[in-house]
Amino acid sequence: MKLSVVLLSFFMSLALHAQELRGKWIIAKDSATVSLIGTTVLNFNQFDLSIYDFKDFKSIHRYSLENDSLIVDGTSWGHLKFVDQNRIRIELKDEHQKTFGTDYVRLLPTKTPNTLEELNEFTYYYKTEKETDTIFLGIQLLARPDKLKRYQIEQIDSTMLLTSFKFGKRFKSMPILNAYENFIRLDGLPEKPYTVRAGRIYELPEIDMSLLEDQDLNEDHNN
Repeated sequence: MKLSVVLLSFFMSLALHAQELRGKWIIAKDSATVSLIGTTVLNFNQFDLSIYDFKDFKSIHRYSLENDSLIVDGTSWGHLKFVDQNRIRIELKDEHQKTFGTDYVRLLPTKTPNTLEELNEFTYYYKTEKETDTIFLGIQLLARPDKLKRYQIEQIDSTMLLTSFKFGKRFKSMPILNAYENFIRLDGLPEKPYTVRAGRIYELPEIDMSLLEDQDLNEDHNN
């Protein structure tokens, strides 16, 4: 009888974990981890795991959970743990038996009274222990060529995401939890505090378009 209760609790735990996993999760990155290629999104269904590079479908696999190990197509991807209900961590060991983990953040609907187009015209500023950045949106899209770093707000289903582009390629996307004219709250940092509040900057210096023109002329001359 005792063994039956233990087995029942075990299988209920596996079913609960699988149910909690359902939905889309995006990789958590910062400036130290942008070397990871692509912007991986995992979509867990009841039995299938679909993998995307942002919104581009890449592959589909069968998965299961065995003693908190994530098994994909019969191969262990590592130990899976819930950091909280909206963040998971997949932990692996390298050849030196050192454990390292990759976090994924659940994509939740963004709470905002604004449209995507409206938010893409604002400018925000945030600071963490590791990085400080000014998030130029509409003004930067007009002024900066694709080869430079720029930001854009994009959307997956009902989740808005702040995406950084470099050399015209997407290298980091952070889910936006709340978005308003005066601030946005971002999720997706790989380390605590995990979220960051970016306040809006209202007064911006005028862009000297001649600097960009001179730069283009110099580049043409060098080429």
